[in-house]
Amino acid sequence: MKQLTIVRHAKAGWGEATLSDFQRPLNERGLKDSVTMAQRLLAQGLVPQCLVTSPALRALTTAQQFAETLSLASSAFTTDKNIYEASSDRLHDVVWGLDDRYDDIMLVGHNPGLSDLVRSLVSVGIDELSTCEIIVVQFDCEQWHEIGPGSGRISFNDLPRNTHHSA
Repeated sequence: MKQLTIVRHAKAGWGEATLSDFQRPLNERGLKDSVTMAQRLLAQGLVPQCLVTSPALRALTTAQQFAETLSLASSAFTTDKNIYEASSDRLHDVVWGLDDRYDDIMLVGHNPGLSDLVRSLVSVGIDELSTCEIIVVQFDCEQWHEIGPGSGRISFNDLPRNTHHSA
């Protein structure tokens, strides 16, 4: 079985007017939410073996907060430029190319691509992912390239505004 934890980056600001979209930092709420959501995953025992993130600053910072809170080794943390501004098709390629040694991987990225990816992987409708929303999708397969449309099932879904979880 393979498990993909999909995380949309936390809330970002624009910072200085001269910053590009790629350089947008997390705002104060984003920094807080990323730690809170990582703590919720930890409380559920949902710690991935590996984390792959977009190198854009807001996604990278979100991923670093998760990695630190979940005590992931630096060797289990990598960036993939193909995640930034990716379509669902390009994200499928990223997922299909994941290392089969890992059965549980976290992917941190951006909308609309992540929302479209989740919609294609599961057979239930979902709304656009909120900032720092987490969706864990499980697949009955042995290799990442076996994942196809509708082949996944959501086993966990949470977002910062939910108050029913203890952190």
